[in-house]
Amino acid sequence: MLKRFLLIFLSLSLYSATKVILSPPNTSSNTVALLMIQGASLSPDQYVPLFSKLQSITSSSVWVGVSDFTLNMPDPLTINSMLQDLLSEMKAKGMPEPQKTIYAGHSLGGTVLALHLKDIEADGVILMGSFLNRNIRSINQDGTTKINFLSPTLTIGNELDGQCRISRIAEQFYHSVDNIENDQAWKFPVVVVKGASHMQFASGDPPIFVKLNDLKPEISEDEAHNRISQLMANFIDGNQESLKSAVADSSDFLRPLIDAMHLEGSYHFKTSCEDKDLVNRNVLNCGHGSQWVHYAQTILAGFDEYNITNVNLNVDDNFHKVWEILPVHLPTCNTSCQNGSGSDCELNCITVTEINYEITDDLDTGFYPATAYELKSKMISRQRVLEHVGVKVDFHITDEFSVCSAINLKAYEYALSNAGADTVARFTTYGENIQFGDDLGPYNAGPLWIWHYLAYDEKQDTTGEYYIEMQSPMMRTPTDYLISAAAGFHYCKLLSPARAMEWIYMDGLKKKRGLSS
Repeated sequence: MLKRFLLIFLSLSLYSATKVILSPPNTSSNTVALLMIQGASLSPDQYVPLFSKLQSITSSSVWVGVSDFTLNMPDPLTINSMLQDLLSEMKAKGMPEPQKTIYAGHSLGGTVLALHLKDIEADGVILMGSFLNRNIRSINQDGTTKINFLSPTLTIGNELDGQCRISRIAEQFYHSVDNIENDQAWKFPVVVVKGASHMQFASGDPPIFVKLNDLKPEISEDEAHNRISQLMANFIDGNQESLKSAVADSSDFLRPLIDAMHLEGSYHFKTSCEDKDLVNRNVLNCGHGSQWVHYAQTILAGFDEYNITNVNLNVDDNFHKVWEILPVHLPTCNTSCQNGSGSDCELNCITVTEINYEITDDLDTGFYPATAYELKSKMISRQRVLEHVGVKVDFHITDEFSVCSAINLKAYEYALSNAGADTVARFTTYGENIQFGDDLGPYNAGPLWIWHYLAYDEKQDTTGEYYIEMQSPMMRTPTDYLISAAAGFHYCKLLSPARAMEWIYMDGLKKKRGLSS
């Protein structure tokens, strides 16, 4: 039995598809060598239609070599020899000395390629359904992004890519285009191909993992290849005007996702400040707090419902680990006002938030969500806020209802109102809706609230339609609570508007628009 297993393993490990070498249909004075690293489980020949299209439209004489890793699995240990072998075979087939060498990679191939090229200055890199990882960028003191990668790099993301999600491309766009330092402007363009899927960077039958996770495209393979190859040609030929136009169009498309990540206070835009003091620094190179929690506290305060007219509520949210006790960071209001006094008054309150991402977030593969699983938010109870403006109220009336659920509904409504029109139309037709159930708890002991997570439960309605029921674990205490240090609080696990947006753009489509559905 062992011998049989070893023979099967040996035969598989020796298996390798044949490298693909494509000579250009036309010659020009500008010879370019393009070395392509395949995606996982995709054979070299599955990239022939795309790169043949590129060769037919570029003004350069582009020679293409596509890798043939063992088991079609890009390998960081052998990539250097693979690239050298590709160049050797291209030259053996007649390629003259190239003026430029461009490297390209799809999916896992792009990840392995970028890792290999981190300290190598190439003429250009093209990443398809892939991106430059978070660990090669840093934030300058002025808040701008520096990407620690030597080569000019074009990132192409497909809108309906079920493996390299559009939210991760939006994150890349923010750092590579929106927030890039002046010295690197236009060095790392990011573009989106609308309507295209992960598999449409290639051709033929999708591997099983792609089949299980990709979304159905809304444009033909031929059209996807036309658009992708034109972007590559513009990059290779140095057609900056056309490339900048494509980046501008992509900016418009990605803006709702980027704006929602700003509201979240994404740690992937800037790491959290998390100073020892309750109130964090106000600096440009780290995140102070979440703008969305500022809005959440205003909903919780209920000023409209209690006709509070002359008080301006100023909320200062601050990022801290909610489980820390040395020191402990607790929400508070540090001024008071008198409602109906006839003069305007500033009520200044401080809240505390920790953004919680999935455990898989550190892998940065693009396959998992790029937005918060939940916002762990310590807020001030409605009863406490109203007492700070001179209104005596009953805690049972002000706070004993599902206010966290009401806030989370607002995040979902924000996403539906601000996502692109085509995206909302698609989701309305095919998307799995989110509904909001009663808050869970109260968990009036810190650890209980901290370690109960925002619940995402899939259910079916009476018609058989699937939906997600979301419920927020909460903690709430009256102002006369037995433990005075914990009195007057209302803690919520909040839905980030960015996660709601990501659901509308991708995850909520998988039930009906998945490639295998």
